Parts: sequence; structure tokens; C-alpha cells
Amino acid sequence: MFDITDEERANLFPIILSEYNPAWPHWYTEEKERLTMLIGMEKIVRIEHIGSTAISGLMAKPTVDILLEVAENTRVDYLIASMPDNEYICLRQQTIPTNDLVLFIKGYTPSGFAKKVFHIHVRYPGDWDEIHFRNYLLAHPEAADIYSILKRKLKEQYEHNRDGYTNAKGEFIQAVTRRAKNLAERMDDFFRMTDDFKDERDKMIEEQLIPRGIASASVLDAMQNVPRHIFIPENLQNCAYSDGPVPIGSGQTISQPYIVAYMTEQLDPVPGMRILEIGTGSGYQSAILHYLGCKVFTIELLDELSDKAIKNFSALGFDGIRTKCGNGYSGWPEEAPFDAIIVTAAPESIPISLVDQLKDGGRMVVPVGKTHEVQSLRLLTKNGSQIIDNELLLVRFVPMVK
Repeated sequence: MFDITDEERANLFPIILSEYNPAWPHWYTEEKERLTMLIGMEKIVRIEHIGSTAISGLMAKPTVDILLEVAENTRVDYLIASMPDNEYICLRQQTIPTNDLVLFIKGYTPSGFAKKVFHIHVRYPGDWDEIHFRNYLLAHPEAADIYSILKRKLKEQYEHNRDGYTNAKGEFIQAVTRRAKNLAERMDDFFRMTDDFKDERDKMIEEQLIPRGIASASVLDAMQNVPRHIFIPENLQNCAYSDGPVPIGSGQTISQPYIVAYMTEQLDPVPGMRILEIGTGSGYQSAILHYLGCKVFTIELLDELSDKAIKNFSALGFDGIRTKCGNGYSGWPEEAPFDAIIVTAAPESIPISLVDQLKDGGRMVVPVGKTHEVQSLRLLTKNGSQIIDNELLLVRFVPMVK
């Protein structure tokens, strides 16, 4: 690539780390369309955005890495002939120590990097570590944060040594990839578990949730796929998808499916939201939020229930849920502020200590009222120093105790 020495190449193309650029996904989409046009859809198995620029919020080299899987009967010579040599530089397999059949790079010029830089990794179909690594960082923002810190340190050490920089990241990448693959295997087991009561879940969705107005596609998907029966004592699992609460031991219950779906929908959850739950119970509500991509912190007063919930999370591979045994009225101040708080037991009045742990614009769903009386399910929205209080439903919850 260019008739220059290795030292000149290192100086011309140094390690550059940038804060996340929201334009990167758009650049990927544009290049994906370009590749489809050049190579032909009939030759392409899949195209994926991989590498650090695929992770929202992650510091990255401003290089958009693209995995291009082609049909196994596709010849490398055909690929090379399809790519205009005034746009792409071709590096053949024998010159690159990777799984790529061929690597096309774009945006490298004799004067340095262009505004948009791409690496096109062409491979036959396979189960690639880069996909596992990307998916894990997308689901675990805390791991992405650690990766950003590591890259900052290595950039200072290897600014003009691209191979050294790449190799130094290897131990972290390999460790995360191993964890991601193990989690993927456990998720396969998880989806096998969900088949046990599939007909009952379908009926729950069709007869209990949709007719009562649950409209969020993501919430319905979570209710469809998280196995509620796992969170219920074995002798009561035949009641798991019935239209009502079910005892889970220690004098506590798992809420009616409709109430779980309704309260979840009121939070308007999106991936990456930090949500505090008061009243873990057996863990079902936390599992729903985790499935939706939220970062969940959950507090349970009773040791025996907290232990059961942790075992349930582990059985499903939901290891990212943070648990704590303690007084729910205290919240989790060291992790505040939260985007949302959900309370699954009823205090007699709104806990101001929890409201204080909401971020500005945050929401809290909480049932309020006395034990053995009809309670009011409330949606609180924090707006600066003001709290907007909306009454949603009349409900019955177990009391929130200290």
C-alpha cells in the first residue's frame, strides 16, 4: 500500500481515537448499499457493522469495519474485479493474518486518512468472534466503558504501531469473546426453556394483554419470550400464565401478567436505560427489563427471595442484573441517578427518598396506599424541582416494608 517505508506509513496513518460519532452508522448504511450494488445481492449472505464504531458511545478509531459474507461459490478474483481500484485497495489473504479471504480498505490516501475510512472484511459464512464481541458490548455498557479506558491507555503507548496496538487489546477481546460465546450457549438453553409453556404464553398475550391495551411491541415480545414459570415454585407452575398473581413464598406474590406488562410499558424502556426496581421478589420484573436491554438494579428486603432471584437470573444467563438485599426505602444512592424506578410493593405514601434518586425527566411507577385496601398505581415524572403525578389504575399490592 503506497511505495513508502514502514516508518513513513506509521506516521502517515497513526492510531487515532475519537469520541463516538453518530454519523458512523449512517456511513455503514451508505457503504452497505454501495457494496450490494457492486457485488450483487445474489452473491451476498450477510453484511454486518462490526468493530468499535458499531457500539454507540464507545471511543473508537474512526474506521468503519464491515463484515461481508459471500456465498461459498464466489471466487476471490470475481470480488477483486467487482471493486473499483480507484476507490478500494485490495489486500489479499496471504498478506493479512486474519480469517478474511480478502480485505478491501477505503479512505487511505497518499496524504493520510480521508474523512470516511472503511475496512471490508470478506469471508465465507461462519460463526465469527467479532459478532460475539460486538453483541456483548452492546448488551453490557459497563464492558464497553472498560474497553474505552483500555484503548486510551494503549493509544498513548502504541500511537505509531498499529500491530502493537491491535495485539495489546487481544487479551481483553479474547476474554470478552469467550464470555459472549458462553452466554450465547446459555441463551440457547434459555430459548429451549421458553418452549415448555409456549401455548400458555401465546394465550396470555392474546387474551390478557392485547385486549387490555398493551401495545408496545417490545414489551409484548419480552412477555412472550421470558419464561414466567421459571420464577414460580414448581408446584404452582401450571398457574404461571393465569390472569392473576401467584404466591412465590415468604408471604409474597408475583404480579399478574397484565400488571407487569402495564407497569413496564409506563416506564417506556429502551436499551441502555438504568432502572431501579424496589421489590425483586423472584426476579420476573427484573428479567423483563433486562430482556429489553435495560441496565437493572434491584433491591429485595428478604434474603431468601433475593437468593432465589439470583439463581433464576443465573439459570437464564441474565448475569448483568445487579442485586442488593436491603431496605427499599433507601434506594441505591451510590448508583443514582436512575432513568426510571419501578416499585413492586405498596408504600402508604410516595417515598421521597426514591424520587430524589430519579434523574431529571425520569419516571417512577409505584402503587400507593394502605395494606388490605385498594391502592392507586401512580406514574411520577421528575421535571426539575417539580413532580408530575398521574394516577393510572386501582390495584392491590403487598405492602412495602422496611
